[in-house]
Amino acid sequence: MPTLRSAFVETPIGILQISASERGLVSLAFTDPHPSVSLPPQGEGRTGGGSNRSHPSADNSETSVEPVLEEAARQIKEYFSGARRDFADLPLAIAGSSFSQDVWEQVRRVPYGSTLTYGQIAASLRKEGAARAVGRAVGANPLCIIIPCHRILPSDGSLGGFAWGTERKKWLLELENISVR
Repeated sequence: MPTLRSAFVETPIGILQISASERGLVSLAFTDPHPSVSLPPQGEGRTGGGSNRSHPSADNSETSVEPVLEEAARQIKEYFSGARRDFADLPLAIAGSSFSQDVWEQVRRVPYGSTLTYGQIAASLRKEGAARAVGRAVGANPLCIIIPCHRILPSDGSLGGFAWGTERKKWLLELENISVR
């Protein structure tokens, strides 16, 4: 059975839990699904500072997981400080259908400061008419920010949904200098 370890990183918009196995990152998620208070205006608290508290799996063994968690935490802090634009070099070990994996790979390729629509992702996969299926796969993304699902918008250009709250989605887009309705 693979060892699963987690670390927590404080960000300006909430605490992120990073989980990894020996194979790579398994999940990256905010510990609270929707903030109950207003988020700081974009530009405030952008240092990304915060802690990197590690929580071991039940066996408490030191494994090759620690360097993956440390690197992911470092890169997340850089992203929030404005010093990082992609996470292409992090190893991923995420589970999902082949369609979901294909969608997540396309989403991962959306450049910093850019957006695509669900329909554009479907078209890039040669699955015209599958925008809703793409939306479901995007919504099931296990690695928020690293697979930048916040960069995917409905065809009308509105924010649409975000598993971690539309306030966070808007904040992340504004961090990347993307204006939305």
